[in-house]
Amino acid sequence: MIILRRAGILSLLLCASLAPLFAQRNRIPARIDNARTVVLRGRVHPKARAENDSGPVENSFQIPGITLLLKPSANQQSDLQ
Repeated sequence: MIILRRAGILSLLLCASLAPLFAQRNRIPARIDNARTVVLRGRVHPKARAENDSGPVENSFQIPGITLLLKPSANQQSDLQ
């Protein structure tokens, strides 16, 4: 039983140490600057209109269900194909 436990711990440590080898490289080249923003044209929900605006929300307000899709790098796309 002790041998199985030690083997399990050893295999867990081995997997954890190898995980960075399979991780994606960081594609964010610099620190995020909230002062620099970009408007994404054509990406607004049809119900997002001035008459539906309820004003600002608290800083702690959470928005559930947001999905951010990023374009894969050329290498990632070729790996997929």
